[in-house]
Amino acid sequence: MLSILKENNIPVILSRIASNLKDQPPLISAKTKDYPDADEVFCFANETLKNGNRKKADSLFRLAKDLDALKFRAPEKINDAISDLGAKYNYRVIPVDSIFNSVSPDGIVGNNLMVDHLHPNLKGYQLIGKTIYECMDRMNYLPKSENPKFPLFKQDSITIANFVFSRLDSVMGNYSVSLLKCNWPFAKKNLDLENFQHSDFMNFFKPKDFIDSIAVFRIEGMSWSDAHLLAAKTYLLKDDIKNYLKHIDILLNQYPLLGDFNSLITYFYYRNKIDLIDYSTKRVGIIQFYRGKTDEAIGYLEKTYQYFPKDIQVLYYLSFSYFKKNNYEAALKKINECLSVKPDYSEAVKLKQEILKKI
Repeated sequence: MLSILKENNIPVILSRIASNLKDQPPLISAKTKDYPDADEVFCFANETLKNGNRKKADSLFRLAKDLDALKFRAPEKINDAISDLGAKYNYRVIPVDSIFNSVSPDGIVGNNLMVDHLHPNLKGYQLIGKTIYECMDRMNYLPKSENPKFPLFKQDSITIANFVFSRLDSVMGNYSVSLLKCNWPFAKKNLDLENFQHSDFMNFFKPKDFIDSIAVFRIEGMSWSDAHLLAAKTYLLKDDIKNYLKHIDILLNQYPLLGDFNSLITYFYYRNKIDLIDYSTKRVGIIQFYRGKTDEAIGYLEKTYQYFPKDIQVLYYLSFSYFKKNNYEAALKKINECLSVKPDYSEAVKLKQEILKKI
């Protein structure tokens, strides 16, 4: 395959394979005539690491992986073959295994970048993506007709800051991995999930808050979209609009054909997934504020103010909306009303300071 790609001038980047070395004991340890026991080598690797010999410990962890009788993790000879192919065809080889080690405690990759024996976690995948992208840039493989919107050194931090991902996604993933590790080959006896009831799942995971509980529902069969809708609704009913919109944005990112916020609400409403009674004028006003629709936000919030003139959220977001419109007199009036109700409202105190700078 590589020879065909080379003949046709197809750009190729190869990558060595990373595995969980430090935190994954051999899945099956078998004694043989010619090789040491994998478990014994793994234990010796840990002792060597505790004694401060990181280089030798790394070699021993790799040997323990190679001696694992269950060959789920790639042996070192596979990585050697990948490097040899890169040299043979003059293709760049990314040393992902070494890169993972370089950012890991003690210089040996473990659960810090892996969710199990060989699959990277979110941070691990982001590191792989960053490394491949930087290699593409160095090799001039990126489209030459497009000028990047942001310089290369800023792109990674901007991507991570705007990554459409939530704690719910992390918890759902962690719960799935927890169940995976309760079955072969990670456990000698499989967990009898077929007979699990809701109470069994709750006792197994011991959720600490509603996000954890929604993740349990997902494990039990709730769809991914329904899980995020439930999280969004829960935040909405708590008047936590920022986190509500975070889950709405996640749904929009997953289903781009829905187009925008209004289309998404309409789509799920007609599927009986959304109750419009939850969308009070106050909540809609704050939603529009965060969506950048300041005039609409003011309209909804002023209507709410007529009935709830001492609601600190209404007063705060009205003030902030007027501030955005450069109507500093109206903004100051509303923030003073807000602080008269709750003088220790820290965000309101900060907003008033910003308003006074403009007057």
